[in-house]
Amino acid sequence: MKPVQPLGIKIKRIRKALNLTREEFASMLAIPVSTLKNYELQYRSVSSDALVSLCSHPIMHRYTIWLMSNRTNLPAGQVEPPELKEKE
Repeated sequence: MKPVQPLGIKIKRIRKALNLTREEFASMLAIPVSTLKNYELQYRSVSSDALVSLCSHPIMHRYTIWLMSNRTNLPAGQVEPPELKEKE
């Protein structure tokens, strides 16, 4: 089993997999861009409201199991986004 990544890193991986800018992703989740940046850089813990918003968004459903449990379920369409490249 892979080590569990911090939630902020997982959120960044999802955003990158969706090919969205921070501005686009923050708008989609209805959170300030600065808050998203702080989550991704691990300067701030992800709030429960932001996590619920993230998991509830229809575009995000395919990542919910991985986000919450670090597991996938391919038959159910639950996937893991690609790993980040070194300088992302």
